[in-house]
Amino acid sequence: MLKIVENEAVKEEGCTLDELAREDARRMLMSALGEEVAAYVERHAHERDAEGRR
Repeated sequence: MLKIVENEAVKEEGCTLDELAREDARRMLMSALGEEVAAYVERHAHERDAEGRR
């Protein structure tokens, strides 16, 4: 028998599979966006404006 184990992101009892999938998708998107931002900042860290600011 399958058992759904609670984690910190899903605290309600009786979560549907749709709710679990939605929460996991949200966390994956947040992680991917964070990685994309970090890569962008790293790629452009050497660039400066006319006043020498990053």
